[in-house]
Parts: sequence; structure tokens; C-alpha cells
Amino acid sequence: DYKVSNLIAYLQGQQEADSFIVITAHYDHVGMLGEALYPGGNDNASGVAMILDLARHLKSQTFRPKYSILFLALASEEAGLLGSTWFAEHPTIDLKKIKFLLNLDMVGTGSTGITVVNGTVFKDAFKKLSDLNTENSFIAQVKERGESCNSDHCPFYEKGVPSFFIYTTGSEYREYHSITDRPKNVPLTAYSGLFKLIEAFIYSF
Repeated sequence: DYKVSNLIAYLQGQQEADSFIVITAHYDHVGMLGEALYPGGNDNASGVAMILDLARHLKSQTFRPKYSILFLALASEEAGLLGSTWFAEHPTIDLKKIKFLLNLDMVGTGSTGITVVNGTVFKDAFKKLSDLNTENSFIAQVKERGESCNSDHCPFYEKGVPSFFIYTTGSEYREYHSITDRPKNVPLTAYSGLFKLIEAFIYSF
């Protein structure tokens, strides 16, 4: 019965303000189970930090991306993708106007790079992302994966929105749904490189 809300921020594009690149991350976690607190440092404070940093940075630029950017901090992912499902069913924008959606969930590691869910589905977009990384050596590797309804990209993807779910990989931090997944412990190994890769991908449209 707990009431929650999705949070939306909008940055107008330089040329086509009525079309969008959407960046999502869920801001909830497991929370309290009995007397135990599950802080959710990597899952998904790391993703929320990334969209906040992207919003702050892109807003400060003199030359903005061609399309408008919609930043969505989504509620209740852990309860079954409830926030993203609600938004996909009650969108504040025309979903057909979304050029691409990037969902960031667990981006606190990265010693071995990133994995891109739907990479095998949207082959041209994946090639663009991979080529940008090859040209600039932002992160160790960009690995493709097939479709999977395992995070907030899924309700949008099922509505026909081209979308990726990006998560970092590496053995340096394995906390997942644990009481020790604290923000201060998250290594943010490839955070800066992933940030630059996402920025380059946004400006490539």
C-alpha cells in the first residue's frame, strides 16, 4: 500500500525537441527485511548517480544533443518493474517519439567492461556503441546479449521502443541484494569511461 512516484527531468534538444533519448534507472531497492537494511549501493544507487551526473553535465553544455533528453528515475523495480510498467502504460510523451532508451542498472563495477541486453536485437545501435568504444577506449569491452525482461527497459521494449539495458561486469565487487551493498563500498571501476561512452552515444544521434 506504499505510495511511490516516478521522477522525470527534461532537457530540450538542440534541433528536434519533440523527439527523445531516454535514460532510466530505478531508485528503489529491497529496503528493510526484518531488522536488516539492504542499502542498494550498486543496485541501483550507481545507476541513479549516473543519470544525475549526465543530467547535470548535459545541461551545462553550450551545444546540446539533437534530440531532447528525458531522465527517468523509476520506482518499484524490485517489486516487479512497477514504475516502468506504469510509465509505459501512461506515458507523458509519445513512445513512438523515443529514438532510443538506455536503462542503467548496476553500473558500479566494470573491470571487464559492460554487457548490453538487446545488443543482438538492435544491431546497428550496438555496432555504434561498440565502435565508439573501440575508437576511444572508454572501457575494457562492450559485450552484446540477447533480449531479457530483467530490468526497467522491458516494459518500453515490449511497447516497441528501441532500448538497451546496460550493466557493468567484473569480479571486483559481487554484492547483490545484500546488506553489505553500501554506496561507500561500490568501486565505480569504469564509471567515468561508461559516462563518456553514453555521452558519445547520445551525441551520435
